[in-house]
Formats: sequence, structure tokens, C-alpha cells
Amino acid sequence: MSILSIRTHYLNKYPGGKVIASDSSLDVYCAQGRHRVSLDKNGAGMWQDNSELVGAEDRHDMAPIPKASRRMKLWGKGKHAAAPKIGRAEEHDERAGIAEEAASLYDGRIPSVHELMGSPDDLSPDAAEKFCLKSHCEKKRAEKKAE
Repeated sequence: MSILSIRTHYLNKYPGGKVIASDSSLDVYCAQGRHRVSLDKNGAGMWQDNSELVGAEDRHDMAPIPKASRRMKLWGKGKHAAAPKIGRAEEHDERAGIAEEAASLYDGRIPSVHELMGSPDDLSPDAAEKFCLKSHCEKKRAEKKAE
């Protein structure tokens, strides 16, 4: 998996956060500035999760997040792309509100679809497209009010 794909995923997973990356390391910070994930390449050139070692709050997780929360996109990907880059998805503006709301309900991050569904029957990759993040957030907000 390319560093740009990993960066794009974490920019979507932590709305308003920062991803600081080089060829051999990647650190993720949420919008509140807290260190959430840390990756380094080992001697074999494979990414390894050093989050626990450096005291980051979360662990490396590339599980799909709900499509409605994906505000950033990797443009120009593929074997014929001259210079792929990360930019706003076409739906950025309409997804921004729901992504920020979900992040506020889950301590600054967007949980994976599988986390949100509990014990899902459907673990297929398209579960992220089927999952309705907006209705989930409305239900979660109501539960928090009732507490």
C-alpha cells in the first residue's frame, strides 16, 4: 500500500487532523493535536505500527470507514498516473458536517464500519457504502442525551 493511500485514509479517519509523513515514517494527529498513530518502516521496508511504543493513543488500522465520512481522495492513482496527489473529494462539502459530527461522538476519530456495526453480518468491502453514518450519529446523539 502506498504512503499516499495511508495518508488519505488517516486524513479521513481523523477529520481536521494532520498526517506528517516521510518515506520511512508516518505520524497522525487528531484535530485536537493529540498523537494518534505512529508508523515506521522496518529494515525490510515494511510498515510497522510503533504507536504503543511512542505512546500514541490508537493503533494502525486500515479497516474501511463509512463512505459518508470520506472527505479526502487520492487523485490520479493507478499505474499510469504521473503524479498522484491527495485532494478534496467531489462530495467534500456535503460530507464535512457528518464527518465532524461522527468524530465529535467518537473522541476525534471516525470508527471503522465494522466497529460501528458491532458484530456485522456483512463484512464485505461495500459495507462502508451501505452503512448510514448520519442515522447512526443521530441515534448515538440521542443516547448521549438520555444519559
